[in-house]
Amino acid sequence: MKIKSKKKMSKWGVSPKMILYLLPFIVLFTIIHFYFFPTFQLLINPFYTIIIGIILLMLGFIIYIKTLKIINKAHSESRLVTHGIYAYIRHPLYSSFILFMTPGIVLLFNSYILFFIPIIYYIIFRILIRKEEMYCLNQFGELYVHYKKNLNAIFPNFRKYKEKL
Repeated sequence: MKIKSKKKMSKWGVSPKMILYLLPFIVLFTIIHFYFFPTFQLLINPFYTIIIGIILLMLGFIIYIKTLKIINKAHSESRLVTHGIYAYIRHPLYSSFILFMTPGIVLLFNSYILFFIPIIYYIIFRILIRKEEMYCLNQFGELYVHYKKNLNAIFPNFRKYKEKL
């Protein structure tokens, strides 16, 4: 059953809160990285970590831009998006940071201690995303239930989502 909420969620969802909770961990692990440098350096040639880091950042940035274009329009129209990148993943905006941009930055720093940041980011995401998903459930009802059952939140499906007929 669909219960329309009177209060509209920001197009940014719970991401400002996620960043707020993640920031102390970013600061902590960055301080540890620099204080104990070079203790946590990866045992991989820095040339490769830089190349892979740049590729991950570019992929994350492309996903982020594509997502913003879609989400801006959908948010103003108050509709559930299930096409484009949303046909493969429920939360591409968060995915672009958790799977691509944050690990890309970590690789540029060439430090395995910093890999705790995307892991913590994912944990924070799993906790806070409940509010956003509850909002979508209230707004879009069975359509969102079907969408949620058929797509992963962060990790892309390689089969395109098909709407319930």
